[in-house]
Amino acid sequence: EMVSLAYVEQQVSEVWPDYRHIVCAIHHPTRGEQLVLITEHPEPDRGRLRQALGELGVGELARPRLILPVEALPLLGSGKPDLRQAQELALTVLH
Repeated sequence: EMVSLAYVEQQVSEVWPDYRHIVCAIHHPTRGEQLVLITEHPEPDRGRLRQALGELGVGELARPRLILPVEALPLLGSGKPDLRQAQELALTVLH
């Protein structure tokens, strides 16, 4: 089932509006894909986030399974998120 990463980012921003976030999909050996949230939130609580997203009506498939806190999101020179670098960061949570 397709999940809009932009939608998930928007919903996470509803829960944690004071921080910037990028959501990536990475391979999962049995589920196909899983969502990874890369966030500037210094102390993200995955359980609370998943609960808050559920309360917003976000389905289970659209709730990030893994969270990677970073000091600063990878950005392009234009200031937009660097999605390729974010994907590479997301893959580091598997190692």
